[in-house]
Amino acid sequence: MADSALRLWKDLPYDVLTEIARLLPCRVDRLGMSKTCHDWWLAAERLQPPRQLPWLLLPDTTTSPMNIRRTDHHMLINLHTNRRLFLPDCVYYVSPVGGAILNPVSTTILVATFSSPPGQDTQCFGAAIIDSTWGVCRPQLAFWSMEVAGDCRPVAMGFMKILCEPWSRPEDVIYHRGAFHFLTDAEHVVVYDIFKLQEVEEGRGICLRIGARHHEYLKQGVPRSSTSVMARYLMESRGELLMVVRYLGNSPTWFPHTGGFQVYQATQLPTGAGQVQLAWTELHSLDGRMLFLARGCSRSYEVVDFPGSAFGEGIYFLDDRKSYDIDMVSLAAHAAPRRWYTCSDNGMCRWVQGDPRLQVFRRWFTNKQHSDYSPPIWCIP
Repeated sequence: MADSALRLWKDLPYDVLTEIARLLPCRVDRLGMSKTCHDWWLAAERLQPPRQLPWLLLPDTTTSPMNIRRTDHHMLINLHTNRRLFLPDCVYYVSPVGGAILNPVSTTILVATFSSPPGQDTQCFGAAIIDSTWGVCRPQLAFWSMEVAGDCRPVAMGFMKILCEPWSRPEDVIYHRGAFHFLTDAEHVVVYDIFKLQEVEEGRGICLRIGARHHEYLKQGVPRSSTSVMARYLMESRGELLMVVRYLGNSPTWFPHTGGFQVYQATQLPTGAGQVQLAWTELHSLDGRMLFLARGCSRSYEVVDFPGSAFGEGIYFLDDRKSYDIDMVSLAAHAAPRRWYTCSDNGMCRWVQGDPRLQVFRRWFTNKQHSDYSPPIWCIP
């Protein structure tokens, strides 16, 4: 009887076995399937590995990983290959008077992104929101080439002005449609195109020829008070530009946590003059999306592309309350000697349609203590 039952499982058509394997996104489950018999092993092995969603990585909050002083350099590490690439520690500023290249100043990278995957045989540029020690009270912008990053530390070109209101500050940056897009706290977007590299005098690094465009966006919908905004994120979804606004919840001021989200899509509205006005139009449904939020690297995924996954439509967030705190992440000597990254505001927000629309939260690791070396991060496959 047992042999007969096993033979029935073994004799399943190959397309059925392939479908079973396809519905097992977890590698551990596929390993268990492959141990059933030879035919099942073939079906599991021949199928392409399933696409992976980001993993939430939390720091060990009981102790620091190394009992040494904190680093004063920037580095990019590929966790898959362990390859390390240098990132800028200094920026050259272009003087607003005469265009002369000023001496380099040390800087701290707060948010960074790239025009293409670094380390490949393609031209790659980096862009960042930075904080320098040059008497600047708000973050500035920097750009650099990753051409030499495998051998030595690249030098970035910094900018004092961002074509925005003097009191505004950039909050996020992504690479979208061939250009770097910076989102400000006024919810406007500044677009920078890098045209080419220009070598300058020896020892002074490179100069990037850059074009900039400033886009002011009207906001459609009824946003909450700006005083309740925790963070703003830019991301690309279905080829379009999205802005996600994260709001404070009803929590004590000394321990704020996430209370809600609004999602906007960049649209063009016709004007009476025959031109168009850029606008943020609120989305009232995620329409099958999974949005993973993180400054510089937010991602949008489609639920239908992950059959069998335990994750569904929603907004996935991690605790980044301190990751944009200049005093917290600064590498400068004047910074506080001890970091204090919060790690307890992580989870998923699901929208339930109705009047009014409900936002249902599933929170993770709410009792996680602070870390003195890293905030939570997404590991993006």
